[in-house]
Parts: sequence; structure tokens; C-alpha cells
Amino acid sequence: MKGGVEPPTEMERTMKNDERRLLGLMLAIFLLVTGQGCGSAAMNGEPGNELDDPNGELTDPGVDPEPEPEPEPKPEEEEELAPATELEAELVMLSGDNGPLLWGTSENDMFMAGEDGLLAHFDGARWAPVALGHDYSYRDFSALFGFSPTDVFAGNAYGDLLHYDGEAWMEIEVPAGIYGLWGTSSKNLFAISSSQVMHFDGEEWSIVDTGLPTDIRWRGISGSGPGHVVLVGRSVESPGAPRFAHFDGVDWIEHRVPATDGLANVWSAGPEATFAIGLRGSILYFDGHELTSMQGENGQTLLSIWGSSATEVFVGGDQTILRFDGKAWSSMVFPSTPDVDYLQDIRSVFGFGGNRLFASGTGLHFFDGKSWEVRLSYSQSIEKIWATSPDDVLFVGSATHRYDGFTVELEDFGEFGQPYLHAVWGTEERTYAARSGSEMFVYDGENWARMTGNTPASIFDMTGTSEDDVFAVGYNGAIAHFNGSAWDGMISGTDALLRGVWAAAPDDVYAVGDEGTILHYDGNDWATLFDDEDVKYLHVTGFDAEHIFAPHKDGVLFGDGVSWRSEQPELEGAGNFVPAVHGTSPENIFAVGYGGLSHYDGESWTRVSADLPGGSHAVFAVGPREIYAAGNQGVLRYTVSSP
Repeated sequence: MKGGVEPPTEMERTMKNDERRLLGLMLAIFLLVTGQGCGSAAMNGEPGNELDDPNGELTDPGVDPEPEPEPEPKPEEEEELAPATELEAELVMLSGDNGPLLWGTSENDMFMAGEDGLLAHFDGARWAPVALGHDYSYRDFSALFGFSPTDVFAGNAYGDLLHYDGEAWMEIEVPAGIYGLWGTSSKNLFAISSSQVMHFDGEEWSIVDTGLPTDIRWRGISGSGPGHVVLVGRSVESPGAPRFAHFDGVDWIEHRVPATDGLANVWSAGPEATFAIGLRGSILYFDGHELTSMQGENGQTLLSIWGSSATEVFVGGDQTILRFDGKAWSSMVFPSTPDVDYLQDIRSVFGFGGNRLFASGTGLHFFDGKSWEVRLSYSQSIEKIWATSPDDVLFVGSATHRYDGFTVELEDFGEFGQPYLHAVWGTEERTYAARSGSEMFVYDGENWARMTGNTPASIFDMTGTSEDDVFAVGYNGAIAHFNGSAWDGMISGTDALLRGVWAAAPDDVYAVGDEGTILHYDGNDWATLFDDEDVKYLHVTGFDAEHIFAPHKDGVLFGDGVSWRSEQPELEGAGNFVPAVHGTSPENIFAVGYGGLSHYDGESWTRVSADLPGGSHAVFAVGPREIYAAGNQGVLRYTVSSP
């Protein structure tokens, strides 16, 4: 080797290892004899015992100490529910014949006003409806205009005007019904009635002496300042010739209109740039002196107009959205509307530049400069709600939608299109639904299929106790039963229209309907319990044989299997009409009607909200404090806000 110490030979290495083994064995024997070694448990590869116990006594080697007793599990505390009065509503879907009017100050500060008293505000996270109550149930808003997030007005043709100050909506007296609003401030606000112009100075209203003929139905108003206001409308006589008037700061002047269709709306970018639209497609331009035609009549109804400047104007109407770039009008891609088999008129357009545009019609849509995005889905009519969990909720009617707690999506029925469904019921594995007519459908978690069998002509409601035990009721006392293989008709003993059905067990089923009809099925036959021509039962639900609830025009009928009593929910105003009830227990029932939402805690009723103007057709409690209600406005979701 090169330098260093010579390595030990193999014999030397073996001798040294033997010496180490001998010394180790002697040390282990010594420790064991003197009691200083590990216990036997440690020798067997398990943890050894401590020598010193808490009392200073020795622990026997190899004996495990008694284990500490495990604490008994604490009983699970019942979740304390927030009071039902703390429920807040969110608009998750639109319904009705016409889209709402739109106005706002930003994408996160939008207002809508529509049919049946619909008034809602978007704060960037959710659409919160305003609880206007029973008085607005069938009053459609016809005007919406504002000046700031805390200064907004909404009016209707019934003579109602509401003002929002950033905290609440307050009623303001107004001389007549309102068809349009425009102004420069809340102290200089103009409103058009059917044939007159009104002015609000912040304190009181006055009728403006325009000197214009009174044979005009004004329908649109706009302007750019105190010295520039324009009005559009049509003559009272049918078919209604177009009318256009202009205020120049001194006089009101009516101008000749180069069109024949009545004018529906107007928007002005300034004294020299005003755009007016007609009911049969005409678009007019006013330069401060005279009107000229930009587009002749083409049969398309134009309803809404908004612009950001004289070179960026948008028009919405019958299956169309048009855009003006300062040189010419062009058609925009129309918002996708798979929810219905027709394209609804665009009722309102409003935006914040050409790349941030809202449009309402078949739902609410947003244009980002490239494509349209659905912000609120739409169904013309929503009949029933069914859910198996908070993230799987069905809204059925003229179209069927599924809500997962975040978004609403149209159901895919494949070759069946979008059947108009009147009833729905199901389990976690199967969902059954019935359309107008004799068609039944079943959903297996992936696809919808048509069912066959002897079914009634038209079904109104469904219920069941299992996938093999489903009942359906409808016109002329019709009742059908599904046994897992086929639907078969049953003899009801009545020809009354049956509107609701609920089963406590296969041999304990209730059906209710017109003429005060309440039927009971005992597993063999249906028998009539009540009939009264003055009463109409709209729905029935329950929890067991001793807790049955049937709403009617004056309240809710309670049944315990032996006797019945009627109670009146606490609802707003005169809205005692109750179409539907649902809950999670006999002590947690919700009722909906023309007077809003009411809650029953097992002893008494409490009014929760005056939302749901226009009434409600259905209610479903997904959880104790997660409620869905469907009405003429759409679907409202009630939850308790997170702290």
C-alpha cells in the first residue's frame, strides 16, 4: 500500500467481533439481574413499562398498567336553527311573458323591474328581490330610471311610483299611471302618462302644460338636459300613427314622422343626436330640427333602446338586437335561448359600453364583447319543484331546469324536446314526471325515457312511497298507479279535478282537488272523505299518518288521521290564498301564497316575507332553512345569510 496503517487481517477482524459480542452478552445479564434492564414487553418488541408510577411504587415487570378510561362521547348537540324570519330571498330564475326592464350604475349595481311587481337589485353576488307585497301582485312595472346607486325610481301604469334611497323603496304619490321616466336629477324628473307629461321637483308633482294634442299615447321619453326633452308614442286611433315631440327649453313642438308604425321608445345622446324606434321595425334619427329614417319598417317589433354615445347605440326587440356604430346598423348575435322553442322579444337593453351589455327577454344575458352569457335562466311557467338534495333541485313547467346550488341548467330530454311538465316526484335513484296529455317520463340519473301504460289524459300531481309504488292524479277524478312495471288507472269515485296527492304508506294515500274533494286510499279502494263545492284544495303533503296538510283558498287544513282543522297562515295583506305547503317536519312547515311566505313551528304561524308578488305555484323545503318557491316572477331561493 501507499503509506498509512496496514489494514487488519481477516483473522484479526473476526477476533475483535467475538470480543464485542462477549462483552455485550455479559452487560445484558448484569442489567437483567439488577433490575435495570427493560421489561419483558420491551423484549418482545413492544413499549416497556415505566418504573416509577405516579405514587412512587414499582410496577411489576412485564405487567401493563390499567389503561386510562376513555371519556364518554358527548351527545351530538342539535343544530340550532336561525329563526325563519331571518330567511333572505334570492332570485335564481326568471319567469313570465316579458323580460324585466334594466337600469344600473355598474355591472355590480343593477336593478330590474318587471311583471307582477318584480323589483330586484344585483350587488355583484346575487339578485335580491324587493318584498313589495300583495298590493303589487299583478302590477307590471313599465318604467325604471335612476341617477345613482341611492337614487332610483320605478313606476307602473297603475299609478304606483317607488323611490330607492340606498336603503329602502318608498312610495311616492303620483297624479297618474306612468309609462316612462327620464330626468337630470331627482329634483328634475319627468314622467309620461297615457296622454300627458308630469314633472317632479323633488317634493311634489305637477302637470306640464305642453300645449300638445291630447290624442297621443306617450310611450317613451328621453333627453340630454333641461333644454332638450323628447317624447314618442302613437295616436289613440287604431292602428295608431307615430307621434314625436321635442322640448327645446322654451316650447314643446311636434314633428312630422317619416314612418307609419307607432313609436315605442327613444334614446338621446344630445340635442343633435336622438334615436327613436317603431313597433314594426322603423328607426328614426332626430338632429334637433327634423326626423329622418335610418331603417324602414320590416315587421320586427322594436321595444328597447340604449346607447353610450351617438356612435354606439343598441336596439332590442322581436328576436333581434341591433347595433349602430356611427355609420350603419348591423345585427348582433342573438342571445342563446335553449329554454324555449321560440325567441322572446328583447324587452330591455342596458350597458356600460359596447363590450358590457345586458339584455333581458328569455332570461337575463350579458355580452362581454364577444359572446353572450346567461346570467338568469328562464321558463315561461314553473309548475312544480322537486329535490333529493340541496345540490339537485328540479324546476318543471314549460321547460325543465336543474339547479345544483350554483347554476341553473336546462334538462336534456333528447328526442322528446322540452315537454311541458305538470308534475314531478322521485327518489335518489329515479325521478318520475308527467306532461300535459298522457305521457309519463322517468329519469335514471343519466337519461330521460318515456313510460307506457294506462295513464289519465292529464296529470296534475304525483307522489309515491318507493320506485315501485307511485300515484298520479289529474282531470275528471283520474288516478293512476305505477307498480314498478306499468301504469294502470284506478277508480276514484269522483269526476272532480284532482290537484294534489300524497302517500304516507302504500295503504295510506290522500288525494285532493276541486269541489272540496278529499279522497283516501286504504290499499284496496279510494273513498271520499269530504266534498264541498265552495272549497278548492290545491295541494296535499304530510309526514306520517298523523300529520297531513292540505292548503286551500282560506288557509291550510290539518289532518291527524282522525279529525281535521283549518288554520290561516300569517301572510301579508289580504293574501290568504295558499296554493302550496311543504316542510321538513311537522314543526317546520312553509306555506306560500299571494301574501308571501309563512312559517309554522308546530304551534303557530309567522310571516317570513312579503316576497312573491303575483303569487306562488309551488314551494319545496330542501332543508330546514333552505326553501324554494316558484311563482309568476320565477324561482326564489330562501336561505339564512352567513355571518
